[in-house]
Amino acid sequence: MLAVSSAADAQNYQVDKYGSERVTRFLHHHNLPLVGAQLIDNNDGSRELHLFGFVATEFGKQDAQQKALKYLGDNTIQVVNSIQINPSIESMRPLAQDPPAAANTPVPPPANSNSQWDKAIDNIYRNGAQPLPQPSGPLLP
Repeated sequence: MLAVSSAADAQNYQVDKYGSERVTRFLHHHNLPLVGAQLIDNNDGSRELHLFGFVATEFGKQDAQQKALKYLGDNTIQVVNSIQINPSIESMRPLAQDPPAAANTPVPPPANSNSQWDKAIDNIYRNGAQPLPQPSGPLLP
């Protein structure tokens, strides 16, 4: 019975799932698709923001932190930035398409253009933060 009591006392926080999803979605929509966030509410009333995932540069790592804090609008949040830098991610960026010849001409999306991108994101969420494989050829058809 004592072991159960001490295990319950050990958890001094609660994950804010709704807030975590909102910050993660915000980051994904602001050019950080491989970065995730988790908000923690501690029992003492303090909050923590845990950032994880991958970016190509140190600038991207700092940018993710600044964007998340600005979105939350709370400077008292302690940040744990565990984002990993992997320069090969830059080569995964989808290529910009040429504008259509006429403004009203619909352009179909290229078939499977983001399949490698989607696979990378799925692997991050499924397996946690792990180094991405180095590309051996073009990632986009």
